[in-house]
Amino acid sequence: KILERCGGQAGIKGLTRVLAIMDNNGDKRLTKDELKFGLSDYGIELNIRELDDLFFYFDRDRNGFIDINEFLVGMRGDLNDNRRKFVKLAFDTLDTDKSGYITTDEIAQAYDVSANPDVLSGKKTKEQALHDFMSQWDRIDSDGIVTYEEFEDYYKEVSASIDGDEYFELMMRNAWHIAGGEGAAANSSNRRVLVTKADGSQSVETINNDLGLRSKDKDGMKSRLDQQGIKSSNIDLYGFSDNTEKPTVSKLNRKTLTNNRNSQNSSNRNDLNINRGDQNLPPTPQSMIGSRGSQVKPAVRQAWGDQNQSSEPLRTNSRNQSNNNSSNNINLSEKLRLILYNPPVALEQLCNKLQVSLASYNPRISMSAFKTRILALDPKLDKNTASLLWNSIDTNNQGSIEIQQLYETLSNKFGKDKSSKANLSVTDRAKTKILERCG
Repeated sequence: KILERCGGQAGIKGLTRVLAIMDNNGDKRLTKDELKFGLSDYGIELNIRELDDLFFYFDRDRNGFIDINEFLVGMRGDLNDNRRKFVKLAFDTLDTDKSGYITTDEIAQAYDVSANPDVLSGKKTKEQALHDFMSQWDRIDSDGIVTYEEFEDYYKEVSASIDGDEYFELMMRNAWHIAGGEGAAANSSNRRVLVTKADGSQSVETINNDLGLRSKDKDGMKSRLDQQGIKSSNIDLYGFSDNTEKPTVSKLNRKTLTNNRNSQNSSNRNDLNINRGDQNLPPTPQSMIGSRGSQVKPAVRQAWGDQNQSSEPLRTNSRNQSNNNSSNNINLSEKLRLILYNPPVALEQLCNKLQVSLASYNPRISMSAFKTRILALDPKLDKNTASLLWNSIDTNNQGSIEIQQLYETLSNKFGKDKSSKANLSVTDRAKTKILERCG
């Protein structure tokens, strides 16, 4: 009956609305009487025994109330096979000795409590912080040991509030550093390093099991890579998403880069000019604007079809000649559309693609995070093209861009999402939601 009222789908929005209708006093939880009279409105009359059985089924923590999480879990049931697979992978990641349960020592290997605010302030010891962290899973018998059944029970509640399997996979991969995934579900939290091998060749490698690794523990990283069958003579961290050092820029290069950037700021902007902030920025490291220095921006403008810019060919070194030529021949605006905006999407979907929380104030995405997501969404893309795509939207070299401005620019250039209410103002969207809640 409840599913019929929700249109046959156990979606979060529909089920939440049903619970809100039953919730007479508005405290966001149901008493036994509220459940009884709510079901009576749907034509379900229960005797005392049936009501007790049904309430017992929903009330997982036995506190005499049914909250939204318990209601969602009761309605949506167990984890499906795909979600259970990732819960098991996460459990196995923590269960290092393969005993079938997780101990405090195993949690301590993966979770560093030294930066916990309560530990830093002296309110809690490290042991107390670890115990509190484990208590979210150790919920059945509270014996200081987490079994798989307890771990899965916790994720039943988490899963109940997530509609899409793809987003659940992404959440589990990034939370527990489970490497792999494709498209929007591709992992982006595992550490990636530049590996130099014995023969001098280099490649960027993902450390599949990096839980507990310190940011500068190169020996530990080499050991983990060795377990993956990757032999390395050296590891570089700078230049990727896990930077630990700032680049050094000589005085001569600093002056040159500053002059180049000032020259770029005075020229016409391309049709995806996102950042409109302070132009008096500190000198930008050479690695952030590409190996061709100030020649990157004219190339970007040409690729976006700006006819007012010089058509002077790029000066490239012989090693990167082939990659640069292939990147310069593509239409950057079309490539960005195909990756992020094909078909046109709403702001929420754009945030999902870029793995940026829309709930945060003024959400932004950094250069390294943008490149990581672009390469994950289009595995055939090369890193040089990813850099050009970033340069095409971060024309002021600020190192990050606002998601709202990126969305507005894409929607203005390629059209808005006609299948959603993305074209409504914030006020109109809020009014629409209120009216939907009122029926």
